[in-house]
Amino acid sequence: MRLIMESGASAHTIWTKAANLFLDNKASRAMTLEAKFRSMSQGDLPVLEYAQRLKDLADGLTDLEQPVSDSTLLLALLRGVNEPLRGMASILNTKTLLPSFLEAQSLLVLEESELPASSYAPRPWSNPWSGQFQMWPMPGQGILVARLGSGTFQQQLRPPPT
Repeated sequence: MRLIMESGASAHTIWTKAANLFLDNKASRAMTLEAKFRSMSQGDLPVLEYAQRLKDLADGLTDLEQPVSDSTLLLALLRGVNEPLRGMASILNTKTLLPSFLEAQSLLVLEESELPASSYAPRPWSNPWSGQFQMWPMPGQGILVARLGSGTFQQQLRPPPT
């Protein structure tokens, strides 16, 4: 606020300075939001929250004069869903007349609600990029396993007592 405030300045002057400050880094903010939008995937989010985050990113891009069409939003939603929902995403993607983003979101939420809880639970012990375990043998102590995203380690298995 101190960057734009000036003693005796009119509201119009302050507003113009604020608008110019906002517009100065518009291109870099648009690039950042675009990258987030294109790389976003569902991860361990429920479909409804994942879809809302995609919509928020699209709205942010629209605010920066980079509008995202409904079909682009739909394709991003279908591309990023987790494995248990990919079948429904493929069906929606192959329709001659694509559904709207909201229709697809509704169908995916319905499909998600019908999945057994065990088939949809994320596997925190696997590497999301390779699907492989991250483990190190600890002589005399068992195996040390990385807990993804937490930056901590946890001892998972202990050797049998001798």
